[in-house]
Amino acid sequence: MYGAFRPRQHRDVWQSEADKGAAYRGEGPFIIITGHDLYDLKLLLEQTKDKGINVYTHGEMLPAHAYPLLKQYPHLKGNFGT
Repeated sequence: MYGAFRPRQHRDVWQSEADKGAAYRGEGPFIIITGHDLYDLKLLLEQTKDKGINVYTHGEMLPAHAYPLLKQYPHLKGNFGT
């Protein structure tokens, strides 16, 4: 019962909109990268720069969105999952 209640509780108590944004994906092709090696992410971002390919993180890559060096890549669009 707790598992079924928790998402509704998060929306009601914390005003979370994660359920609306988690599945959103921009137009065009994309790559999802997972793991924990931020250097691999940087290499991928360099390889996909100016090619019209968006990059999304997953899992342990979530903190990547807090680093200014990685924020400078506009095609690093977001994170899938929790």
